Amino acid sequence: MMTEHVFWRDILNYFKYFCSGCSTIFNIILIVLVFFRSPKSLGAYKYLMIYISAFDLYYSLWDAATEPIVYSYGSAFTVFRNCKNSIFNREISFYIVLIYCGCFTFSLACFGVHFVYRYGTLNNSFRERYLSGKRVIIIFLIPVIYGCWWGVISGIMFHYDDYTDAYLKTAIQTDFGYDIEDISTMVIFFYLPDENGSLHPHWQALATMSNVWFMSFTSMFCVGYCGINCYRSISKALAATQTQSKAAKTLQHQLFNALVIQTLIPSVLMYLPLFFVFALPIFGINIPYASSCISATISLYTAIDPLPSMFIIKTYRKAIISTICSVDHAKNFCYRGSHKSTVVVHIFSAR
Repeated sequence: MMTEHVFWRDILNYFKYFCSGCSTIFNIILIVLVFFRSPKSLGAYKYLMIYISAFDLYYSLWDAATEPIVYSYGSAFTVFRNCKNSIFNREISFYIVLIYCGCFTFSLACFGVHFVYRYGTLNNSFRERYLSGKRVIIIFLIPVIYGCWWGVISGIMFHYDDYTDAYLKTAIQTDFGYDIEDISTMVIFFYLPDENGSLHPHWQALATMSNVWFMSFTSMFCVGYCGINCYRSISKALAATQTQSKAAKTLQHQLFNALVIQTLIPSVLMYLPLFFVFALPIFGINIPYASSCISATISLYTAIDPLPSMFIIKTYRKAIISTICSVDHAKNFCYRGSHKSTVVVHIFSAR
């Protein structure tokens, strides 16, 4: 059993390294494109794109560097990292895990504010009321607030102790081959035993978890509400008005198409895995491999999230294709030049 888990852990780590490399390359490319190839009609939206891309880049690098493991056992859900060969001790490693957890809720907030901002670009009254002037700063602060909010609460409520160590010791040793003293854990118990050994809901933990459920709900609500209204606004504007230029209409279509795909990506890679990861321990279902999958989906998300913007927005797509063609043309030119030189050498050699 331990051999299977060790094999799965190694595969997961290699997958994270691969996704981190892809995320680094793709997000840097997107940031460069947004800086230098954005159409003027994109406006301040480009700063939000840079903000989210920079966070995705940081998230992927932090994930690969700290190697956190998501794990469920019995009624417990935990995120931990092995600190045996780390320069950081167990306590500092706990705060490293908290930063990772805070990054997750930061990303949840990013989904919502992304759609809120896009809706504000289409609805003048909404923009004037909520996003005009300095109020737009709130869009950039909400993810930071969500990340810090969950990180601080988790640090206060879900710190490891003697009870959590005793509960997880055998499972961690069996499944991963780690000594409990060598790992730093953030542990959530959905049920606790009474004096007779019967399990009862851990209401304090459930009340604390209501915070992350609230963050998830508000994120999904913003995505759903603003997404539907974005679609209606774009459809109405394109059908009824002739005041917009063709380029502006095309850009709105491209931005919305990118947004639709960027909705499907977190829905499949973040919302659904989050639901199952928390549902398993609540219902007492113990599938260790399933809980580890969310680590893989988060890594994959940060790698592919920039791709819709890169290839759907026309100016970015043309810049990428133009760069590829220029490199290919240069290679062909060098090859032809080398080929001609070779022919000349053969001619002179024949003489």
